[in-house]
This record gives sequence, C-alpha cells and structure tokens, in this order.
Amino acid sequence: MNINDKDAGFYMVPVGGGSASGVAAGSGDNTEALGAIVDMQAHDGLRSGVIAVFGTAVLADGQTLALNDLKIEHGDADDLSDAVDYEYFSAPADNAAVATGATGGSTEGIAFKQRVNFQGVKRYWRVSVTPDLDAGATDTFVLGFGVVAIGQEAPAE
Repeated sequence: MNINDKDAGFYMVPVGGGSASGVAAGSGDNTEALGAIVDMQAHDGLRSGVIAVFGTAVLADGQTLALNDLKIEHGDADDLSDAVDYEYFSAPADNAAVATGATGGSTEGIAFKQRVNFQGVKRYWRVSVTPDLDAGATDTFVLGFGVVAIGQEAPAE
C-alpha cells in the first residue's frame, strides 16, 4: 500500500468511538469505559492504526490523570459476551500519567495515541479504557476515544 502523504485521510476510518467523564474519588474515576462494538466484516480491510484519546482534565497542582488498562477487547459474539483482551499491542503501563496539574492547578488538554495492529483480531471488538485521577475529590476529566485505522486500498493512479 502506498499512502499519498497529501491525502492520508483518504485511507483512514474512525471506528469504535466512546467517551468517559469523571470526578476524582467519585463517579467515573477508575471505572472502565467501553467504546462501541465494531464488526470487522462491516469495514473493508482494517489493518492497523491508533487508539486515540482526546479531552481535558482539571487537575490540582501536581495531581495526575492516568489511562489505566487502555486496550481492545475482542470476541466472536456480536455482544462481546465472550470478550477477551487483544494482546497484539503493548498498552501503556497502568498509572502512567497522561496529564499533570501545573503549579496552582490547571486545565490540561489530553491527546494520547496507542498503536494497534489488527492482525489476529476476532470479528467483533471494542476499545476499553479506565481513566484514573489520583486526587482526593476535586479533579475532573472528560474524554473521547476510539480507533483511527487504515481501511482502504490505495486508488489506482
């Protein structure tokens, strides 16, 4: 496959989107959020791409937001009742901070990617992420996530 660097977006397909929000030590904090289930047969030729996570976090001085257990779950059942973790990529280490509050506290933008290769993924899959704030009760986050993957062949020239 030859990707035209002036139109790389032509080859990309966004799939499996989801969202998460939370308050430190409260709702959504350190809680698994699930993306939409993707049927590989509904997408022509997904090969590889990135799990992309975007959003914001309001963090106290020195406090962090980590993305624990960022992964893909896959299975043969269309409701993923048989889901297992897809082990073909290395996820970030648990408790690895993706944002840290600046002096006096701050609102931090989140833009994180994790490479993924779909070789061996079963028919149905979804992204799963567990956002984790380490503060006591004041910090918050809002995130969107999903996969952006190569999904088309190069057009004939």
